[in-house]
Amino acid sequence: MVHLSTKQVARVFTDAYGKTPLAYLTMLRVEEMARLLRETDLTIEQAGRKVGWQSRNRASEAFRQATGLTPSRYRIMLATQYRRHHDQPRGIAGSTTACVPGLSHSGVETVQNRRSS
Repeated sequence: MVHLSTKQVARVFTDAYGKTPLAYLTMLRVEEMARLLRETDLTIEQAGRKVGWQSRNRASEAFRQATGLTPSRYRIMLATQYRRHHDQPRGIAGSTTACVPGLSHSGVETVQNRRSS
């Protein structure tokens, strides 16, 4: 058993992961919410609740702060990219995929990317 104060635990966590425990939890929630928005037909409110936010407004604000896009805009962007991707002729290597500037292919930065920055 380790005997550390709450502040000491937060400091050790921040040193190890590069963000506070709450910021890390928020990042994980945003990543999962992005996946739910990509892979399901859940509403934004339902996706937000599934990842732990009780308020659609809080979920939307955290998502926007982390990605630069509102969840609605994120879904619209994905639909647009999907249409462009499927409307383009295939190249020799198959096809190309578009990513949103500043975001990973999944739509949000990965845990590993965030740790290394």
